[in-house]
Amino acid sequence: MAWRGDEAVRIPGVRARTVLAMLLLRPRTVVTLDQLVDALYPDVDPPKTARNQAQTGVARLRALLGDSDRSGAGPLIVTHPHGYLLDVADERIDAFAFSAKVEQARQTFYDGRPDAAADLLSRALGLWRGDALEDVPSQVVRSQAVLWDGMRVAALERRITADLECGRHGEVAAELEGLAAENPHNERFHAQLMLALYRTGRSSDALDVYARLHRNLDELGAEPGNEVRHLQTQILRHDSTLLPAPASRTRVPRQLPVRPAALVGRGTEVEALVRALTDDLGERIVAISAGGGHGKTALAVEVAHRVAESFEDGQLFADLGGARRCPVDPERVLGTFLTSLGMPPDEIPEGLAERASAYRTLTADRRLLVLLDDAAGTEQVRPLLPGGPGCRVLITSQSKLTVLPAVMRLDLPLLTPADARALLARHAGPERVDAEPDAVRELATLCGGVPLALDIAGARLAARPHWPISRLAARLADIQQRLSELSIQGCEIRSSLELGYDPLSEDAKRLLRRVSLLGSACFSAWEGAALVGGTVRRAAEALEDLVEAHLATVEGMDGSGHYTYTVHELVRAFSWERLEQEESEVERAKALERAVGAVLAATDAAHAMLHGRRHASLRGEAPRWQPPDSTPALHVTRPAQGWLASRLPLLTALARRAAEYRLSEACWELAVAPLPLFETGDYFPEWAALLDTAMECVRRDGNVRGEAALTLSLAIRAQLAGDGGDEERLLRDAADLFHRLGDTEGEGLVAWLRGDEGTFTRSLPDVSAAYSSASELLKAEEIAAEVVRHDLARILRLQTAEDAGQVARERLERVLREAQQAGETT
Repeated sequence: MAWRGDEAVRIPGVRARTVLAMLLLRPRTVVTLDQLVDALYPDVDPPKTARNQAQTGVARLRALLGDSDRSGAGPLIVTHPHGYLLDVADERIDAFAFSAKVEQARQTFYDGRPDAAADLLSRALGLWRGDALEDVPSQVVRSQAVLWDGMRVAALERRITADLECGRHGEVAAELEGLAAENPHNERFHAQLMLALYRTGRSSDALDVYARLHRNLDELGAEPGNEVRHLQTQILRHDSTLLPAPASRTRVPRQLPVRPAALVGRGTEVEALVRALTDDLGERIVAISAGGGHGKTALAVEVAHRVAESFEDGQLFADLGGARRCPVDPERVLGTFLTSLGMPPDEIPEGLAERASAYRTLTADRRLLVLLDDAAGTEQVRPLLPGGPGCRVLITSQSKLTVLPAVMRLDLPLLTPADARALLARHAGPERVDAEPDAVRELATLCGGVPLALDIAGARLAARPHWPISRLAARLADIQQRLSELSIQGCEIRSSLELGYDPLSEDAKRLLRRVSLLGSACFSAWEGAALVGGTVRRAAEALEDLVEAHLATVEGMDGSGHYTYTVHELVRAFSWERLEQEESEVERAKALERAVGAVLAATDAAHAMLHGRRHASLRGEAPRWQPPDSTPALHVTRPAQGWLASRLPLLTALARRAAEYRLSEACWELAVAPLPLFETGDYFPEWAALLDTAMECVRRDGNVRGEAALTLSLAIRAQLAGDGGDEERLLRDAADLFHRLGDTEGEGLVAWLRGDEGTFTRSLPDVSAAYSSASELLKAEEIAAEVVRHDLARILRLQTAEDAGQVARERLERVLREAQQAGETT
């Protein structure tokens, strides 16, 4: 049922209800047309009219609900280039209002107010009117509705727990009898019923409930879990701890959140954290830092549960709201902690300093574990540190909290490919994962090793058992759609990335956006400076800000001893989205031209280092760029060969991007720049890929000199590969192109290469003729001419020794004389 103002509106038609359900499940988030089509036709191939039908459903909804139910507001359903967005606040959707009340009740319960928590949960449950989305038959929607129904059952369980904490055992016993009958395999309802009956003096009835549950589960080939079995043992022993604590009893807080499902791939980290928290000689504070979606909270809660028994005075928990940019006031948290530790509310002092002092006093002789989740920063955390030497603090934060003293810090890494595969298998099933190993590897790579992204991808596969994994991988391969695809039930990876992006400085934001122009290659502050058009020092500071925010990673060092950085696939997709949204095409093109210019300037310097002075390789007219506080020579320190090797992935990525932006001159220069590296013979596949990219670009744009230069490079590759026939053809083609352009330098390089190749395959007169031609054509190129004269002198010596002819001797003497006049030694 929908409401238009105060008027109830019934949505007729399965198609319109399905579209509305998809929009409601993700308010203020774009739902793509493809996602709507998947929901309308989950089990069959959609007809050709499917997209039109989805659009018709949207139009029908607009007609029923109106453009807006808010005075002066924009449209209710907003059209987006990729789909539609329902612009309505969460609190106007019953499901999200329910979730908010449940979360508020959870915190209220932890604050020591079970009566208020029970009331909040009752009001939350009162929002339900039957099963979630029960009139929408789409399998895609139903798979999500099942989870909402599960959340309702969990809220009901919590409400009963709160009622039991308030001593309402008799009231809930009758309700639980009905719930246990309706849910014969729900162990939680049966355990709550057993406890309620025991507390009302009906021990035998409580044991009968256990026996009934055992029979029900036995029909499924299962047995009751540890919690219910332990409760049965306690009832048999008339364990007094099952009775409600008297009001005067010292309060022992047990506030840890529910233990997560089994962690995947965090065994090493769990062991290290458990050891740190239980070692009396270890640090009192342990901090886990990572970006959003990396699984910090799940890891911390798991570790806290593992060590809980070592802290007999209890465990305190607070969600500090740092990543949500709504950090909780530490004074408020201290008030909650003091109440949980047994301080009467009327004795709790006012003021942060006074509460912190009282907190330290209460914890001075206790052994407590304090879990502070999602800390905003050091100033929020410092007042919450307990005073006793037996206390330990476990903190999660996107910040590294580097100024806190005596802290064991753990930067949580991304999941390995094997762990990512295991996480996907847990959702989608091992059989599906085993059947498509290549698609699984691709999917894990596209998810960047981020647990939240892998969980979402796995949940989508679980909700669509008829989908091959390759289908989802193909959808994620589109960088423009990747983040939209990684969303389910209002849970999305984009919001986690936004939380790290929003507080960045403008320099860091601009650099992160433009990093997407470099593809997935590593880069240094030199390229960063080019992207933003600033100094290397300022770019380095912005990069460190990105590392601090877990949006970039220090990859290592390049061949020149500079730090290199990288961003994983999801950050790259996010930065590309932001680049398209926040910068014009002109700004993007200028940033790319600077980056290409910076790399070309650096390769020029590398060539000079390798050959003493300017190397006689072809250059074009692509502009060079260098930052105002550095030079290429400083950037490219020796060994230049190692620097070129470290920059090869970046050169390749920039060449592809230059081709996309129709920068053909830059594209072919990038392709020939690594020639000294390629001549070592170790990079034939990379060489071929780079030349193919550039050749397609120059031919498309009619860049004849670029085509000639690339043809010459192909000839060199053929020579090194031992393919004489292909080399000869390519040299002939390159010579024709250079001659057509009147490019004597290019013709000279072709002749020089002919001489080199002919040393082993032709007669000495032919070789000397090729070198003579090259020497004449390259006389304006000082270094090239010098090298060619050396080669020519070497051949003429051989020719003199072979025929002892006067002509050859005179030619040799002339070449030697020219070399001496140039100040050379031979």
